[in-house]
Amino acid sequence: MADVADLLADEPAVALAAVNGPGDLVLSGAAAAIARIRDELASRAVTTKALTVSHAFHSPLMEPMLGEFEAIARECTFRTPSLPIYSTVHGRLLDGHETMDAAYWTEHIRALSGSATPSRPPSAPTPPMS
Repeated sequence: MADVADLLADEPAVALAAVNGPGDLVLSGAAAAIARIRDELASRAVTTKALTVSHAFHSPLMEPMLGEFEAIARECTFRTPSLPIYSTVHGRLLDGHETMDAAYWTEHIRALSGSATPSRPPSAPTPPMS
């Protein structure tokens, strides 16, 4: 992650979208900014792979749709999960009484896009999932 932390600081239109493992990160954002980061990582001998997606999910580019997203999501019925759920919003297991409602999912988008979190990449979650 140290390989990308300095690059993300210079590219506000890009965010760390996922930490899938110690050396397996997903960045998301404006295509030109992603290309600059990809080129810089290549110059450092870091292997990258472009993912084919329809939108820059979990990036600052999602911010303009959050109000409409939350309004529509409020029309859905949400229930407390019956299985243990590890929350990437809270960085812990949900306590069993927490509902993943419209506000939760809006915060999920906001937190992953970097608008509610520090610009430095977080550590990968370490609690075991059982």
